[in-house]
Amino acid sequence: MDKGRFYESIAGDWDSLMDKHELSKRLRLIFSGPSPLLERRDVDGLPTLDAGSGTGHFSRALRGLGARLVSLDVGTGLLAQVRAKCATRPVQASLLSLPFPDRTFRAILCTEVIEHTADPAAAVQELCRVLAPGGTLVLTVPNKRLKFA
Repeated sequence: MDKGRFYESIAGDWDSLMDKHELSKRLRLIFSGPSPLLERRDVDGLPTLDAGSGTGHFSRALRGLGARLVSLDVGTGLLAQVRAKCATRPVQASLLSLPFPDRTFRAILCTEVIEHTADPAAAVQELCRVLAPGGTLVLTVPNKRLKFA
C-alpha cells in the first residue's frame, strides 16, 4: 500500500493516533510564539494553500486568520476531516502535480508532508510554481536532532 492510501485508510482515526504534543509544538512554531512564521497579515483575505492538509488542524488555524483557504490532500476521507474542522475549498491531488495555475497562492503551508512524496524536490518545485511573487511558503520537515520548546 502506498503512503497516500495508507493515510486515507486511517483518516477517521488519525486525530486519535497523532502525537498531540508534537502537533501543538508545530502549531505554536508556525502561528504564535516570539517569531511566528505565518501571521494574519500573511493570509487575511488572501488565497492560501494548506498543502497536505491531513485532517485539518493547520487549515483551521489558517482559516482563523482569515485566509481564503484551499486544503489539499490525497484522499476524500482526509478532506472530509478538514471540512469538519473549518470552511475551506477541498482539493484532492498530489503535491507532485498541483492542479492550480502558476502563481495562484499568496501563502502556502506545507508541514510534515514533503518527506512522504516519491520525489521531494519535484514537490517543492510544484509549490514554488503555484506561489505568487512576494508570497510566503512555510515548509516544515521532521528533524529528530532539533528540539523545539
